[in-house]
Amino acid sequence: MEANEVDNNNRRDDYYRLTKEDAYRARSAYKLLQIDEKFGIFKDVVTVVDLCAAPGSWTQVCVDKLAEVASHPVAQHLDILKRVKIIGVDIQPMAKIIGADLIQGDITSTETMGQIIKEAKGRVDLVLCDGACDKTGIIQFDQILQADLLSAALSMAALILVPGGAFVSKIFVSDNVNFIKAQCELLFKEVHIFKPDSSRHDSAEHFVICKNFEQIAGYKPNLSSIAHNADYDWRTKDLVGINRKIVPFMAAGDMKGWDESRSMLCTEGTDIHHLLDEAHIFGKEVYQFPTAEELHEFFTCLNKEHIQRYSRQLILKDFGIEAQRKLINSSILVVGGGGLGCPVAVYLAAAGVGRIGIADHDGVSIDNLHRQFAHKETNVGLNKSESLKQFIRDLNSTVQVDTFDVSISAKNVKDICEGYDVIADCSDNVVTRYLLNDAAVLYRKVLISGSALGWDGQLTTYNYSKETPCYRCLLPVPPRPESVTNCSDGGVLGPIVGMIGSMQALEAIKIMAGLEPNYAGKMLVFDGYEGRTRTIKLRGRNGLCVICGNEPTITDLVDYELFCSSKATDKVTSLNVLDDEDRIDVHKYAKNEIDDCLLIDCRPEAEFDICHFNEAHNIPLKKIEKMEIEELKSRFGDKSNVLVICHRGNDSQLAVKYLKDKFVNESIIFKDIIGGYNSWSYEINNNFPVY
Repeated sequence: MEANEVDNNNRRDDYYRLTKEDAYRARSAYKLLQIDEKFGIFKDVVTVVDLCAAPGSWTQVCVDKLAEVASHPVAQHLDILKRVKIIGVDIQPMAKIIGADLIQGDITSTETMGQIIKEAKGRVDLVLCDGACDKTGIIQFDQILQADLLSAALSMAALILVPGGAFVSKIFVSDNVNFIKAQCELLFKEVHIFKPDSSRHDSAEHFVICKNFEQIAGYKPNLSSIAHNADYDWRTKDLVGINRKIVPFMAAGDMKGWDESRSMLCTEGTDIHHLLDEAHIFGKEVYQFPTAEELHEFFTCLNKEHIQRYSRQLILKDFGIEAQRKLINSSILVVGGGGLGCPVAVYLAAAGVGRIGIADHDGVSIDNLHRQFAHKETNVGLNKSESLKQFIRDLNSTVQVDTFDVSISAKNVKDICEGYDVIADCSDNVVTRYLLNDAAVLYRKVLISGSALGWDGQLTTYNYSKETPCYRCLLPVPPRPESVTNCSDGGVLGPIVGMIGSMQALEAIKIMAGLEPNYAGKMLVFDGYEGRTRTIKLRGRNGLCVICGNEPTITDLVDYELFCSSKATDKVTSLNVLDDEDRIDVHKYAKNEIDDCLLIDCRPEAEFDICHFNEAHNIPLKKIEKMEIEELKSRFGDKSNVLVICHRGNDSQLAVKYLKDKFVNESIIFKDIIGGYNSWSYEINNNFPVY
C-alpha cells in the first residue's frame, strides 16, 4: 500500500484525529483508555511498567492516569506522589516523556529484565504490553515470535507484580482463545479477553486483561528467550511442580504453532512424556518452546526435493504446504503388515509421513501375495515388517521406518505405541483389536480401525474426541471364538483390502495434517460384490463403558487372550474333540487299510472345487448338520465305514462328532482323517495343493 493511501485511511479514522487533538503519540492510547474504562485497571495503581512502549502512547496514558491518582487529596496526605513510578521499555529509542523513566532494551533479554527489576525496586502494581513482533511473513514463525514476546512480558509480570496486581497484554486470537485464558488463570484470579472499539475492525488484535495476581509457590518464571536463544535446552530446565503447567507459549493465541511444536519435539530419542504427564489443559498436552535449532529445522523442512516429490498434493486445495509440514513431522504405528497394512503404510510413506512404525511377527508366505502387494516372491519367509520396510525404502528413502518383529501384547504395547501420534489397526484378530482399543484410550491415541473379509470391508476411527466411541462402547463383550471367521477360512479378494487400507491411509493423512476425519463416530461399510458403499452413524461414547466411560473400571491393560477366549492370531488352531479311536492318520488312509469305506469331504463347495480326492463325496458340514438321518443314510449307501476329511482336520472332527451322535443306534463307524488335506500334502504327496 502506498504512503498516501495509508494517510487517507488514517484521516478517515476518528481515533487518528483524536490522537492529534489530545497530543497522544499513537491511536493505540485509546485502546488502553477503553480497557481501563471497562475493567478499572488503574484503580489503586501507583507503579506501572509499560513493555514494548514505543512510540509511547500507553506510557503517556499511564502518566495521565497516575497524575490523577497522585493529585487526589487523600493521596497527597499519604505522600503517594513520592511512590508513583512509571517505566517505559522498548528496544527502539523513544522521545522523552515527562513523568516516566525510559529504558531502551529488548524485553526478551535477561539484561533488560534485570534493569527493569532494579528500576522498579521490586514493587509493581500493573504491567502492560502492547507489543507485536516484527513479521517475517511465515505465519507459524511469526506466531512463535509473538509468543516469545508475550512469554517475556508474562514472566516479567510474575517476577515483579505485587499480590493483587494486574497484567494487560496484546494477543492475536484464534478459535482456541480459551487456551490463553486457561494459561493466565494459573496466575490470576480474574481473566478477560477484550477487543476495544478503537482496535481496527479487520484485525485479530485483542487484549488479555488479568487481575488479582497471586504468587504460586514453586513457580520460577522463565527468563530465557527460547525462540532466539539457540543455547536454551528445555530438556535441562527445571520442570517440576507448577512449572509443568505454566507454559506462556500458549499466549501466542494460535494453536497452529503449538501443534507444530508438539510434533517437532516428538522425535527419535526424545522422551518428554515423563516430564509432561501432568501438563494438561482441556485434555491437551502442553509443551514448552522448541529451541532455535529446532525452529530452523522445522521451517526448512520443505526443501527442493520435498517440493518436487509432493508437488501434486501441495497444490491441492485445502491441503497445501502447512498440511505437508505436519505430515513430515507426524508419526503413525501400523499394527499388521498384511493386506491392510500394505496400502496403509505405502500410501502414508508416499505422502511423506515422517515416521512409520510397523508391528508384525508373521513371515511372508506365498498365499499372502495376491493381496499384500508390498511383499514379493523373493521375500517369502522374511518378517513382514522388514519386507514392508524394504518396499518403503525403495519408494521414499526420506521416511523413517521402525520395525517390530513381535506379537503385540499387553506387556509391550505401551513401549511400542507411546512414541507415535496415531495408531492404525490393520490386525486380523479380535484379541489385538481389544488390546489396541484399550491402549489407545489409556495413552490418548487416535485409533483408525479397518477390517476386510470376503467381499466386504469396514472402517471407522475410534477415540478421536470425547464424543466419539471406542471399540468397547460398540462391542463390550467379545464375540464367541467359533463365530469369528478369518481370511484362511472365509477368503478375501485383494482389491477389498486395498480399498479399505487406502481409506485408512486417507483418514490418517487427514488427521495428521490437521484436517477433520471422515469416519470419527461413523463407519464406512463396503460391499465389493455389489459395488456399494454406505456410511453408518455410530452411537456416541458410552458413559458406562469400562475403559472410556465416566467412571472406567479398566485403568490398565488386561489379559486379552483370556478376555476373548482366543489367541492373538488369525492362524487356525487345531481342535481335539474326538477320542483317538475315532481318528486315523493320512498314512493309514494311504495304505487303504479300511475296507468298505466311504470318504466324505465336508468342506464348502468352493473349496471342494479347488482340489479333492477323486473318491471323495462333497457334503459340506453346514449341510450335514441340517440333513435328516434318512437322507444321510441314502448318501452313505450300504457302507459300514464313513471317513470324513476337510482342509485341516477341524471341521471333519465336528462332522464325525455330530454323525456319531445322530447315528448312535446304527452300526456305521465314523472316523476323521487327522490333519485333513494339509497333512496329506505335507506327509504323503507334496504335489497336492495347499491353500
